[in-house]
Amino acid sequence: MFLDPINKGHSHVYFNASILSLFKAVPGKTILIGDRGHVRNVSTLAKAGNIAPFFINEKSALKRKVYALFSTLLKSAFRSKDICFLSFDNTIVPLFLITFCPLLFRSRLTLIIHNNLDTLLKHPLKRRLHRMALSLYNGRSIVLTKKMYEIYSGLFPKIRCEFLPHPNYIGLIKYNRKSNLVNTQTINILLLGRQAKLLTSVLPKLNLGRYENITFITSLSSENYPLHVSNVRFLPEKPDFDEYYTLLGEADFVLFANDDALENRASGILIDCISMNCPVIGPNKGHFVEFGPEFGFLYNSYSNLEGIFENINDRKIKREMYIDKFSDAISRTDPQKWQRIFGI
Repeated sequence: MFLDPINKGHSHVYFNASILSLFKAVPGKTILIGDRGHVRNVSTLAKAGNIAPFFINEKSALKRKVYALFSTLLKSAFRSKDICFLSFDNTIVPLFLITFCPLLFRSRLTLIIHNNLDTLLKHPLKRRLHRMALSLYNGRSIVLTKKMYEIYSGLFPKIRCEFLPHPNYIGLIKYNRKSNLVNTQTINILLLGRQAKLLTSVLPKLNLGRYENITFITSLSSENYPLHVSNVRFLPEKPDFDEYYTLLGEADFVLFANDDALENRASGILIDCISMNCPVIGPNKGHFVEFGPEFGFLYNSYSNLEGIFENINDRKIKREMYIDKFSDAISRTDPQKWQRIFGI
């Protein structure tokens, strides 16, 4: 039985579908509880006819959502002794697990850790809740990077923890290609969402206009971005699902900020890049270190970016030069590695 009280729509849909698709050939029903739209998207992508969906109201506040989720869980618990949270918050879910322990104590509990570590590191009370919930069920946690395993094991030395590489999404990604999103005559470096915001104070200092062979594409509004040079292109609005994957399928590099939070979590966009064979320019830390500069560049500080851009510009480096560099990363992030953890 799998539960996701957090995500809706397309959020984390490929991660969840990659896990659920492992159960295609497993006899019996695999129960998935979550928001209606999200559960339908996961079930469609996983192509597993044995998924029994249970829906919760996607417009509810998180507290009411988790309450509805646990109500559904209790009604369905007799069907499965294995309960896995595909995502969870650090307060409400542990409290409900502790509260309902007398009814669920025979269940085997698994928690998949995504971006939970930052909060657990900073808040002792939430660490206590986390530790108590897992201890009551003799549960286990799954972390997605080696650095996460190191941090988590230090925080919770008595809790069973396993490291499984964040799975790639090859074979799952489906999108409608959009046209005219990149300039095929130049090298395209992509800056999206949070990554672009974190770089707003850095890039203006790098004199981007001098890289005549590079086009920098960003999803931020030109009104709020202090870059007024011809080779910086502003997307008209935040890319939708199809535009996002079209960009990853055609851009030459994705530029990542030197984000401290990357030490404590896996990067979903990095996994998207691996799945789409899109090279990256990323910080020499966290999830990126596990793959090294196999398919792009790593930098230690923002001062290194100038040399990286010059190298790309002068040598006219495009994504085709890395086409054979992804095989090892794809092998290491193969979703089939997760079969062992679920006894498939």
